[in-house]
Amino acid sequence: MKNAARGGRTARENIADLCDEGSFIEYGALAIAAQRSRRALDDLIANTPADGIVTGIGSVNGALFGAERARTTVMSYDATVLAGTQGFFNHAKTDRLLELSLKQKLPVVLFAEGGGRPGDESLRGPGLDVGTFASYAALSEQAPVVGIAAGRCFAGNAALLGCSDVIIATRNSNIGMGGPAMIEGGGLGVGMRAILSTRWHPDKQ
Repeated sequence: MKNAARGGRTARENIADLCDEGSFIEYGALAIAAQRSRRALDDLIANTPADGIVTGIGSVNGALFGAERARTTVMSYDATVLAGTQGFFNHAKTDRLLELSLKQKLPVVLFAEGGGRPGDESLRGPGLDVGTFASYAALSEQAPVVGIAAGRCFAGNAALLGCSDVIIATRNSNIGMGGPAMIEGGGLGVGMRAILSTRWHPDKQ
């Protein structure tokens, strides 16, 4: 697996290490990518589980804070599913969890590896009228929001990361609004792609 070969972790490994054992309740586990007009259902079930993001509510440090105060919304984009990209149904899942987080003042932890996804089918037109970004930003001063980046974090994933109260990034993180392939595809050339692919490193600042 390419992700493992790069030293990456799976979405479920991240959640298992963060949450108290047995406390995580997943939301939207049966979702698949909104691409039924061009891909077979069996293919989508096998290759787009949870539509590329694992979401739910679990307990973090319950032994220290008690069950109620330890309740935390956890969302982890899955780099092994469509490269952890944002899609139609994973936006819907995220929006629902953010709504609950705001109502119940739940802390949010977001593992933001991944990026934008072209090609999903949306009944809402181009798919730009999503509430995810406004809902995430609305949590400011209402509940703690922690964003975590490891590896590649671009486009909408990076936008959410940037709205977090606290950002934690590993040394191998690449964070940006437009990925290298998008830059090259937009006509800015391979040279600009190479510049924008340079890894951020705290020792170089």
